[in-house]
Amino acid sequence: MKISDINEATKKSFHGNFGKVVLGMLVYLAFFIVIQVLSQAAVVHPLLNLIIAVCTIVVLVPVGYGLTYMLINVKDGKTISPFDFFTLGFSNFGRAWQMAGGLLLKVLAPMLLMLVSFFMIGFGFGLTVSADYVQSTKQTTTPVYYRTYYAPQVTIHGPIDFDDFDDFDDFDYDDDLDLSLSNLGTDISSGIRHGLAGAGIALIFVGFAGLAACFVWFTIVSLTYALTTIIAIKEEELSCWDALKKSKELMKGNKWTLFVLTLPIGLATGIANAFISTATHPAYSGIIVALNIFAGIIFYAAAILLLAPIFQMQEINMCYMSNNEKNPVKEEKKPAKKVEAKKVTTKKTTVKTTKVPTKKTAKK
Repeated sequence: MKISDINEATKKSFHGNFGKVVLGMLVYLAFFIVIQVLSQAAVVHPLLNLIIAVCTIVVLVPVGYGLTYMLINVKDGKTISPFDFFTLGFSNFGRAWQMAGGLLLKVLAPMLLMLVSFFMIGFGFGLTVSADYVQSTKQTTTPVYYRTYYAPQVTIHGPIDFDDFDDFDDFDYDDDLDLSLSNLGTDISSGIRHGLAGAGIALIFVGFAGLAACFVWFTIVSLTYALTTIIAIKEEELSCWDALKKSKELMKGNKWTLFVLTLPIGLATGIANAFISTATHPAYSGIIVALNIFAGIIFYAAAILLLAPIFQMQEINMCYMSNNEKNPVKEEKKPAKKVEAKKVTTKKTTVKTTKVPTKKTAKK
């Protein structure tokens, strides 16, 4: 399946209704902005914020389902209105959540492993930072232990010359013990420090590797079941698991094509996020902040109002084309018409023959 064929089919799929589709996306954007404003206003009330967040999730799932349904109607040449995504979405509320639940179960494993990877990265940074707080033990003037000495009982059997023991006066057993304990503490703290740092670096490395692997896994799973909603709308008799299974079948060999089609909207959204995040930098002046916000709004508008419906229509056409390729409609063989044998009536023709007289008859 070629991208050029999908784009060519997409141009013909709007049937002159692209303006209505953009207006519908504008209504959806306004609805989404209102929800975000309410969420920000309810930050000071945790309970109210939680209620709004739950309501947002409950509402956005059928609304997204309704947007796809509206574009399928456009593809099929049906008349639409900019508010169809509300009616189509909420009239299929249960079906929309059934599909969303099935998709969530399919991507649940990579998402959980992503959380584990994030935890490993955070824990690794914590170990690395805590290693700097483990300092070596230094010798201080305050003794860290109590010295108790007991003189041994010695029985002297003869005269002893104590001058022979003058060499022992040079040893200070207290200082030697303090130095040994200090060196031992230094070695232990150094080992702990290096161990924590090594374990932290290893956890960070494993966490980032796991995060990258889970991201690739999540992307592949998302592309595999990307056509589930379209299939569920077109074939209402299919269950959720049958729609997921058919999406997996239709996406064999087409994942890379769909991934390339997602790049324009992903790039526009990334640029918009970059402009908005730059606008919050405290070092920039008011003019630069205003320009960044304006540029971010322009890219967001392009991504949501223009690129999003085009991408969804490309996805719908991809589903139709892939379904026709892998499940071609078999033409029913019409029974051959029996050719009735026509009775050919031949007219009997009578040919009159005239006898030509011969010489013998002529003499007679």
